[in-house]
Amino acid sequence: MKKITKILATATLLCVQTTIAFAQQPQSTSPVGCVSGNCQNGLGKMVSPKGAVFEGNFVNGIASGKGKMIYPDGNKYEGDFVGGKREGQGTFTLKRSGEVYTGTFVNGQLNGFGKYIDVIESYEGNWINGKRTGKGKLFLHVLGNIYEGDFVEGRFTGKGIYKYKDGSSYIGEFKNMNKEGAGKEFDKANKLIREGIWKNDVFIK
Repeated sequence: MKKITKILATATLLCVQTTIAFAQQPQSTSPVGCVSGNCQNGLGKMVSPKGAVFEGNFVNGIASGKGKMIYPDGNKYEGDFVGGKREGQGTFTLKRSGEVYTGTFVNGQLNGFGKYIDVIESYEGNWINGKRTGKGKLFLHVLGNIYEGDFVEGRFTGKGIYKYKDGSSYIGEFKNMNKEGAGKEFDKANKLIREGIWKNDVFIK
């Protein structure tokens, strides 16, 4: 499945800009510091020296609670913050590519169940430390194919079902994006074609 690996390699993981740290500054009309509201304990708007803008709730001068962060590169996160980090439910959008992730963040990274979409693919399932790990379902828009099953660090590894655009499918074991181990192939009418052992995406016996 080399073509699939190449397509997935073009997708951008959202393991970026994990920490939002604002030093408390006096309210000011300048473009840096607290530009409106209460940036100590309450609702306010603050601009960092690097150009990041946070608007939402502050606790002891740090982004905590509901809020929206717009980063210097135009990327945006809207949702829950704890101690200046993305923590809880939220939506992260990459401005340049239009990629969107909606789901659970822990310690600033994608963790737990979430949905991700861009022009190449969409995924819904589990994440661990910013990588697809656990059960999930991947829609490959370019190929028209679907994979549902186990992921390890973003790759098909474990048991799963790969459905092709024409209706044919493979059900069995995978390793590093390839058919590896016991499996079955079915045609578009769901008739069994062959059953046996695969090695590095090649049918052995």
